[in-house]
Amino acid sequence: MDKERFDGMLLAMAQQHEGGIPELLDTVFSFLARKTDFYTGASDEVARNLVLEKFQQHGQQAREARDAKRREQEEAERRRRERQERERRRVPSTLSNQTCPRTRKIRRGKRSQRPSSRRLHSS
Repeated sequence: MDKERFDGMLLAMAQQHEGGIPELLDTVFSFLARKTDFYTGASDEVARNLVLEKFQQHGQQAREARDAKRREQEEAERRRRERQERERRRVPSTLSNQTCPRTRKIRRGKRSQRPSSRRLHSS
């Protein structure tokens, strides 16, 4: 069975229950009592065990999904920090560059020692 088959209907139901999950569960169990033989077709123990079995099954799946998502987020954060560290290590090589005070632009490396074309002549 497709697990998401009834999601739209169940989500609409959940949104109509202002009391949250307790009220939604009350509606589900009320439905089971009124419209099915859930409580009368078998012993209380069988019904209780079925509810607990499904609770544990889906709870385990939810915890596993949460843990997998957390691991993915931690891995993404680790990769982001490593990338930042690599970028930070590249910065010291540009520290030798000078910033032009007038334009605030970085001049790369040392300027060549070419003679200036605007030499003042001493005559």
